Amino acid sequence: MLRDYNGESNSAFCWNEFEKMSLSSAEDDSELINEIIEYWDKYLPIALSVRYDMLTLLCFWQV
Repeated sequence: MLRDYNGESNSAFCWNEFEKMSLSSAEDDSELINEIIEYWDKYLPIALSVRYDMLTLLCFWQV
């Protein structure tokens, strides 16, 4: 898991893949981009799974 965070794994997804996809879809909407960044500054994704035809994300509230 640490290798994923450090960008050293062969994983298809980065540890912050949801943030990156959200920012990409926000395009030039600066208000939405700020909301996305603010959200992901508060939450830390600790598990991402695409097994069994289902996408799962487990987040940890960061204080």
